[in-house]
Amino acid sequence: MTRRGVTSAMRCAGNRDHQQDLALRRGNNSVGGLYSFDSIDSAQKIITGYFPGEARNLGVAHNTRVFDATLVKEASLGLNSPHFGGKLNQPPGAFVCTEVQVNVTLANDPWQARNPVLRQQPGLLAKTWLSGLQPNTLGGIDTFDTLENAKAVAQVTMDSCVQTVADVIKEQGHKVTLVGHSLAGAVISQVAEFMSEKIERLTYAAGFLLKDGDSVIEAMQRDPDGEFLPELVFSEDKSSVTAAPHVWRDKAFHDVEETKILDVLPLVDHAQSTEPFAAKVQLSKEKFGSVPKNYVRTALDKMVSPKLQDEIVGNWNVDEVHVLQAGHFPMLSMLHKVLEPA
Repeated sequence: MTRRGVTSAMRCAGNRDHQQDLALRRGNNSVGGLYSFDSIDSAQKIITGYFPGEARNLGVAHNTRVFDATLVKEASLGLNSPHFGGKLNQPPGAFVCTEVQVNVTLANDPWQARNPVLRQQPGLLAKTWLSGLQPNTLGGIDTFDTLENAKAVAQVTMDSCVQTVADVIKEQGHKVTLVGHSLAGAVISQVAEFMSEKIERLTYAAGFLLKDGDSVIEAMQRDPDGEFLPELVFSEDKSSVTAAPHVWRDKAFHDVEETKILDVLPLVDHAQSTEPFAAKVQLSKEKFGSVPKNYVRTALDKMVSPKLQDEIVGNWNVDEVHVLQAGHFPMLSMLHKVLEPA
């Protein structure tokens, strides 16, 4: 990771001179890597030219991101990052890649307090912090001794999702507005229950605004017009679920441009934990009910049908309801409308 330019590629091919790590992602067996460049300009030329062309030639989806290396050097050195000169005392058994869409750079994140906690994770050998560009994101490549220890950290639950959001809110010096899309609607609801005094408003974009004691999977099972749930494939132990690429295209991205589908498909085309979908929310009128709410309905939605959205909007007092002629992902199909002021 020399100087400023770093690009993370979900599938890996080409100039091996720049490549630092190559990994096979379990679940959908995708191949990716973390590449180091001398500058951000050099990294951006690769992700706008070489990678898209290779993906088109192979007929596969891909995703690439550029991260700023200078912002993460000090934080990464504190966690033995090999990209900044750290030495591993044994061969790595697994990697965990995380990226959180928080619109915060590492320069504004209290990583000094996080690093000592991260060092206590069982089996962690090293971590390279990542600070994304356009948009700003936070994340990292965590190196573990075994696949089992990596899986334990990577396991997604409703509690872990809620805690991730709560940790970011605690670092702010003011009330915040939370926007929850789809499953994240249940997440922000639970966050608001735990820290309602720190929430200015909740906005749901085709999000699950559930009643107390309800779960996302139960709501989807009640949906008379939902077309996504019947297409899902559950693992034998019901702990994870996948959907085929054509299901994502037909039921989720049916009104999205092909170029955008190719960008986002790698982000969803993998096994996902079922625990957050099955977790029952615990909400009260006194706390969660006191937070102002808006709802954005998606009239062409096949995942959360308009009928289910009608039910959801009626669960709690909602100040404003806006309707978009869009499928489940309006931020992909009509971002300009999503960003328009009410």
